[in-house]
Parts: sequence; structure tokens; C-alpha cells
Amino acid sequence: DALVKDDSAFSTLKLKSLTEETFLSWFDNAIPPPNIYERLLRLQELGCVLEQSYDGLAINMIKEAKGSAAELVKLILMHLPGFRDTSIYNGRLIHFYKRAQILVADVWGAYKKPQDPNHPCYFHDIHELTMFADYRIPQILRQIGILEYT
Repeated sequence: DALVKDDSAFSTLKLKSLTEETFLSWFDNAIPPPNIYERLLRLQELGCVLEQSYDGLAINMIKEAKGSAAELVKLILMHLPGFRDTSIYNGRLIHFYKRAQILVADVWGAYKKPQDPNHPCYFHDIHELTMFADYRIPQILRQIGILEYT
């Protein structure tokens, strides 16, 4: 209800100054998601980036990708360091970019997977995304020694 009652909840001003108390109010009586502080930091970071680079509007970042899911992933990684998920394996830096890819797929899905090339959330290369919200992927990567939980 908190988000429904406040149509400016995702404004850049409110995101960049988001408090833990306000963030937790978004979940009413439900159990809040894990990693509250990390999620809070990502939302604050998003507010700052949107204000500084995209006139305060996420749609401007999406439009800059020009219909490319892969390009939107690159923009997210360039502007939002919290989405750069990496790990060291055998002395090499491995890039997963799961978070950024899930974000792009969620945006696409939230707009009902648009098929019209004129829609700002239509992505001609959505099929190039490789990682999706699946708890098994991190479990498998951890089991074979590629990923370590911190």
C-alpha cells in the first residue's frame, strides 16, 4: 500500500535519500527481502545516477539503449557499480552480470514483453541475456568452487 499511496516513491529525490524506515514500509507486514542494506544502497545509487545522467527518468536510460537489451546491460554496468557482480576464479576475474541482466529482463517483462519496435522497452536482442533469477545457478557455482558467499 505504501507504494500505491505515494506515486512519487520512485522519484530521484526520494530514491537518493531513501531511509531504511521508508524502505521497510514498502513491505507492509510482509517479511522484507534479504540484504536490506545492500538493496537500500542500490536504490540510493539509482536515484543519484538517474538525477545526474538521465534527467531523473529511468526511461531515458532505457531509450539510450536504442532497443538493445545488451546495450542496456552495458549502461547499467557503466553507471551502477552495485550491479557489477564478479568473482575471482583460479586467479582470474570472472564477470557474471546476473543482476544487470535480471533487471533488463524484469523491465521487459513488466511491460508485457513488447513486440512493437516503437515501444521503448522492446529489445530486439532480449534472447542474448544469459542469466535469470534462479537460486540454483549460485548453488551450482558455489558447489563447483567458482562462487563463494560473503
